[in-house]
Amino acid sequence: MKKYKKIFLITFILILNSCGYNPIYTNNSTQDIKIIISELKGDREFGNKIYQELKPYLNTNTKKEYKLVINTNFTKVIITKDSKGEPSNFNMTAEVTIEVKHESINETLVFTENLKIKNNDNSFEQREYEDMIKNDFARSIKDKLITKLQILK
Repeated sequence: MKKYKKIFLITFILILNSCGYNPIYTNNSTQDIKIIISELKGDREFGNKIYQELKPYLNTNTKKEYKLVINTNFTKVIITKDSKGEPSNFNMTAEVTIEVKHESINETLVFTENLKIKNNDNSFEQREYEDMIKNDFARSIKDKLITKLQILK
């Protein structure tokens, strides 16, 4: 009986291993796209995070060259306050407008990320958490942008 379980387990692993799964956001896609950032406007800190995420696509050798004008806007708005009047909940929103120019294509893409967070009493931890959220927003917007650029013809 144990012999059949081992054979089944090995067969199951081999089938799963060769099912053809390929992740959407692989690093191999950097070879297909070259990005030239013509202008970076708006929120400076968030714009730098977007720039850092797009860095692997800046120096590739390919003919698919996309010129981008990036306009970033990052806001942190107080949603609710406690009984003392101190902020207790925030809404963090990142909006990025990207003008894409590629051969005869001129397209404007708008990406928005939104998250509601609670205020932390420790200001250092709060800043670290907000910075981590900004990094996640930048990574998510980069992934969406690369997917859109690969679809554009």
